[in-house]
Amino acid sequence: MSWEEGAKKGNKKTAAKAESAAAKADRKAVAEQQAAEEEASLSRPTSAKGKKAGSGGSKVSRAEIAARIMKEQEAKAKAEAKAKKEVARTGGTDYMGALLENDNKSDAISASGIENAIGALDIASSSDAAKGRGGPARVNVKAAYAAFEEAELPRLKEENPGLKHAQYQERLNKLWARHPDNPHNAT
Repeated sequence: MSWEEGAKKGNKKTAAKAESAAAKADRKAVAEQQAAEEEASLSRPTSAKGKKAGSGGSKVSRAEIAARIMKEQEAKAKAEAKAKKEVARTGGTDYMGALLENDNKSDAISASGIENAIGALDIASSSDAAKGRGGPARVNVKAAYAAFEEAELPRLKEENPGLKHAQYQERLNKLWARHPDNPHNAT
């Protein structure tokens, strides 16, 4: 610590005050400059007689300034929303690039209706077995349960009207556990 600074840190306080005063003066100068630029850009052209064109002078009311600011903010918000929609539409951010189609299951089975789906699954399970993949029993369980559910759900709804979907599913599961079509009951 030098002798000029003093022991009571009085000079630090005065230096801090001087810095804040300088920053305040800078902000004020910038604000005045912006106001002058805005006033120059908003000034109306003069007519041939030297009078200002239009009614009123070059003064702008606070309401007009507030309206302009609100328009700018709305335009900015619209631009941001448009950018977000564009990012969402493209499926990600700009730097991700184009997304490629997933070709992991290019030999997928397509069938509509329960019977067609069961038939397609049977074909798929036999081809899986031919390829050496174990899993036809799992596929058959799902297909058998789907057929069972399609047959039993209307009967359950008729016997027990007003139940929730989860309650119907619970009862179907209990019935399926004892049903002879369940492959797990075959053993």
